[in-house]
Amino acid sequence: MKAWDETLELARLRLHDAARRMKKHVDHGRWETHFSVGDMVFLRITGEKFQPAKGTTSKLTQKYEGPFRLKKKVGEVAYELELPHHMHMKHLVFHVIQLKRCRLDSDHPERVEPLRGPVGIMDRPGLELEKILSLRTRGIGCHMRREFL
Repeated sequence: MKAWDETLELARLRLHDAARRMKKHVDHGRWETHFSVGDMVFLRITGEKFQPAKGTTSKLTQKYEGPFRLKKKVGEVAYELELPHHMHMKHLVFHVIQLKRCRLDSDHPERVEPLRGPVGIMDRPGLELEKILSLRTRGIGCHMRREFL
């Protein structure tokens, strides 16, 4: 019976050691992201809402939009953002994976990119966005697009 207990203890130690080594390799590429309420962050823009204007390639479009202020912490890894009205988002809560810290440079405030208007409107030179009167969605399936009036 003593040999059986020693074998079980040895197996437990080796499993624990193997789990520790695997965790070390998995955690190598991870980092903890913590934000505070009031921090400025960029929001990763993905999905059909943010398709590039017709005739442009998606490789050259922005990956992040912002900066936006964090309104409140909703969970361990979720935050609510203060978004402008022209974005028309159903949900204002985003996972930390979608957020990127905005590092403002006090010496060069112009380095932070300004907010864009709706895609396709602000791309034309000489046009300024005064007000969005209406919004409609056109298209079928994966070809859906939003139009601002």
